[in-house]
This record gives sequence, C-alpha cells and structure tokens, in this order.
Amino acid sequence: MLLSFALAATAFGGGSYDDLAKSLADATEKNVVIVTSKAGTVEKFSYEAGGTDILAQTIRKGAHLTMAPGGDPVFSDHEFVGTHFQLLAPALKAAPTVGAHVPEEAVKDGKLTLHTKGAPAISIEALASAKWSKPLRVDYLMRDLALSAYVTDMPEREFLSAAAKAAGGFLTSDDKGWRFMYDGEQLRARVVDTLKEEPTGPKRNELDVRREFYISVVSILPQDVLMSVFETQGATRRLNVVPNTELANVCVEYVKALLALKGEQTVDDTSGVNPTIRLRPGRARREIPSDILSRVDNRVPVHLSLSADGVIVLSVPVLENGTSRYIDM
Repeated sequence: MLLSFALAATAFGGGSYDDLAKSLADATEKNVVIVTSKAGTVEKFSYEAGGTDILAQTIRKGAHLTMAPGGDPVFSDHEFVGTHFQLLAPALKAAPTVGAHVPEEAVKDGKLTLHTKGAPAISIEALASAKWSKPLRVDYLMRDLALSAYVTDMPEREFLSAAAKAAGGFLTSDDKGWRFMYDGEQLRARVVDTLKEEPTGPKRNELDVRREFYISVVSILPQDVLMSVFETQGATRRLNVVPNTELANVCVEYVKALLALKGEQTVDDTSGVNPTIRLRPGRARREIPSDILSRVDNRVPVHLSLSADGVIVLSVPVLENGTSRYIDM
C-alpha cells in the first residue's frame, strides 16, 4: 500500500545522512532507513512529501538517493563501498565512518528504536550484534555499507526487511537465522553503478579498458554465476568461455581494445602495455602478440577468472610452434 504523506514541501538545511533520516521521519511521520556506500554530507535542498512519486523524485534530485520499490521511505545511493574494487577503481570515494554495534537497549520486545542522528551511522554487518529473535548473517558486499535510521518501535522483521532492501538485497529466514541475501539484479546494477563512478582522465589507459571489461562481464553473467562470484571475499571464479556466445564476444572486444591501446602507446614511444598494472599476483606479464586473435588454439578452452575484489584475467591459449601457451591479459 502506498503511503500518504503531508503536502507541504520541507526544507532540509544540509548535514549528514543521519540528519536527513530525522528530517524525513518528521516530515512523513514514518520510520526511515537510509543506506550509503561512501563518506559525505548532503547539501541543503527542499523535498516534497506529498506522495510517494514526488518524494522519490525530490530526494533523488536533492540528495542523490534512490527510493526502494514499495512506497516506504527507504533510500540508498545504489552503490557498494568502493574500496572493494581498488584494483579497478582506485579513485573511488572513501568508505563511510560507521559505529561498531547497535545500542543494547535498541531492541525490546521484538521492536527496534534506533535514532542514528547525533551518533555514527551503523554498518550493516554491525546489525548482527543486536539481540534479534535469531542470528543475522549478511552477504559480503553489503556488510560495510552504512545505515542511517530514524525508527521508533519498528517491528523486527519490518526493519530488517527495509534495511536489506536498502542494501540491495532481501531478508530470508532459515534454520540458521535471518540473512540479508543479495537480490541478483540489484547486485549486478550496483556493482556496475559503483564502478562507473570512477573518474577517468582525458586519455584512456589499460585500467580503464579492464574496468570496462569487468563491467561488461558483470552485466551479462547468468545470475547464479554472478551470485557465486560475489559470495566471499578473495575467492576467484574461473569460467570457460564458450565460443560464439555473448561472453565470447565481450572477450574478443577486450582483446581488440588492448591491442588498440598497445598501438597507441607504440606511436607515443612507450614500451608495451602499461607495465605498472599487475594482472595477477605472482604471474609474469607476457607481451600480447598483435596477431593473437588469429592464433587462438581452439582445441583448449579460453578461461576467464574474476573475483568480487576486482580481479579479472582473460587467459587465452595461443599456438606457438605447434604448441599452446596461455597468455593472461
């Protein structure tokens, strides 16, 4: 059911996301949850709480937050913490400052009262410290997001559902307890949105090419594969690239982009592809042959390895004097 809000516009004088949560709670007379991925404040602006659509529009315009589906005042910046992707996007903004736990007295008789205004926002992972009716687990990329809230006597399940939705997931329950589980399409969209925030220079470099490749791969992976890639920190998933598929086409375009970049750098009298970028720890770089696409050994698979931490390596078998050798790029 859509919420009914007051008609008057509200001026927000600027401040933290916790300040904004309090302002929204006062204006809508509803419990408010905001989840964000980076440090920062909100400039002063005015929003209209006269209905769900106008509230969503004015908050998006003024605070750059997206309202979750369903009509409740649940908002997020629709990204993950940029430090997860340092290998691909080193210039993303810093993670938000968060508190370590939910105040012990916040949960009482199955309801939560939590006002983060005047105190640090709380990480999504720290919600697990509260005394819920059962233990809480949180999927990897959602854990260090910051939660700002102004909620009073909000039922446990209702609050946890709102927080999970704002973080890009949904609330599930099993014999192990509550779980904030990825929503597959939200996971895909938020990873892409996060990486697109990386500022780029006037001239495209290899890091830009690799980041675009990662984005392209994430955009087309089957949902079950995508979920497995982002299940845990540090784990790398290796896929076989099947010929004549969308993934194969994306890989070919990546190789072409690297070769084009190599050609540009040769014209600029630089040696090879940017040597400061490590593709895989402990693996020496090999020069990419200019005719690599015509020398692929189709008898053995092309491999693609990627992780939740921004690692992406395309391993191409190349024929050389009748034998195959893999070149990582």
